[in-house]
Amino acid sequence: RPTESVLGCPWDPVEDTLGVRAIEVKDLERVTKRLVVSTVARLFDPLGLAAPFALQAKLLVQKIWTLGLGWDEQLRDEERRFWDVWVAELRKLRDLVVPRCLHLSRGDGEMQHEVHIFCDASELAFGTVAYLRTQRDGGVDVGFIAAKTRVAPLKQISIVRLELQAAVMATRLAEAISRELTYEVHRTVFWSDSCVVLQYLNNESRRFHTFVANRVAEIRESSEPSQWKKVPTDLNPADVCSRG
Repeated sequence: RPTESVLGCPWDPVEDTLGVRAIEVKDLERVTKRLVVSTVARLFDPLGLAAPFALQAKLLVQKIWTLGLGWDEQLRDEERRFWDVWVAELRKLRDLVVPRCLHLSRGDGEMQHEVHIFCDASELAFGTVAYLRTQRDGGVDVGFIAAKTRVAPLKQISIVRLELQAAVMATRLAEAISRELTYEVHRTVFWSDSCVVLQYLNNESRRFHTFVANRVAEIRESSEPSQWKKVPTDLNPADVCSRG
């Protein structure tokens, strides 16, 4: 079925869904650093629908850089196998769609909108994902808003600090959503599976090291400690944003 382009995203006007623009990898024989980097750069996904999938390629790019390969030097066997699997799954992006409208219009009465933002981190990366929860007399709808991921720095830092970075990313995403969302948001809730991060945000007396203090201060500028809740790791949708 033909689609139209909306801000670089394919839009199906019949089903009213948004997706990710499919890309093709032309050279499947000679896989070089140049090919990998250029392919990853062409993956345009402003909403972050494919953020966990794109993260896998970003991790590969990071590893290629650490190996010191030249731009036109072919990948080693291990990295090549990883790339082949990723490219094979690339065509499935055309099946990845979400409703353009964040909520359904069923039911009567006033709608109550809540933004729920989850964050998580692993040794490899950290990320966040946001949803709009709409409650009405007819029931509850949950719509995907956006997701973001970032590869962890090469200089190894603790998981706790990465979890804190993820929390900062969550508040920044919340600010971006509040600027752009035309709905009246009645409540914004942040979810983390890190007890240490939640303790940081609720601690008013302890003096933190500079790294922690700066990030805790930024989080508190954009949110209240009461907005932060604990979510079990196995129920945290941001888990795939940090692991791919």
